[in-house]
Amino acid sequence: MLNSDKPEAEVWAETTVSNSQNKKFREAQTQRLEKWTLGFFERLKARLVAYGIEGLQVNYLNSEKVEVYYPIVAEQTGSRYHLGPVLLEFGARNRGKPAEPSKLTTYLSEIEEYEKALSLPVAENVLVFDPSYIIWEKLTALHQFCTSEKFPNAARLARHWYDVQRDC
Repeated sequence: MLNSDKPEAEVWAETTVSNSQNKKFREAQTQRLEKWTLGFFERLKARLVAYGIEGLQVNYLNSEKVEVYYPIVAEQTGSRYHLGPVLLEFGARNRGKPAEPSKLTTYLSEIEEYEKALSLPVAENVLVFDPSYIIWEKLTALHQFCTSEKFPNAARLARHWYDVQRDC
C-alpha cells in the first residue's frame, strides 16, 4: 500500500534499518507504484475512449509518468501557446499525506458567463495534497533550481513561480 496508515516515524524506522532494508522497501514501493499506475492508466484510457472525442488520448510512459493528449480547439499558426500533453507524475516515495478531500472544478467555471452557459464537470471529494505541503514542495524545488550550477529551465520554473505567487 502506497498510502500507509502507519505513523511517519514508524515507516521511517522500518525502512532505514539498513541499506539492504531500504533497497527492499524502495523496490517493493516501485512495484506497487507500477501496478497502481498501470491500473490507473487502463481506467483513464477506457474513460477517455468512451467520451468519443477525436484527439483525446492517454499515453503510458513509465510507472511514474502518464501523458494526456487533448484536441486543440483553436489552432494558432506559429504559436507555442499549446505545448502538448498534460503530464501526470507519480512517485513511489510519496505516501499521499498530508491530504484532504476537495472539490475540483475547471477554470472556466470561475467565469460567471461560462458557468451559466455550459455544463462543466465537478469532481467531489477528491483526495488532494494539503495546499501548505504543495507550497513547501514548490519552494523547495525553486530553491534547488535557482541554486543549481546549471542554468534552470525557465518554462519548467514558470508554473512553480506562478503557483507560489498565487498562493502566498
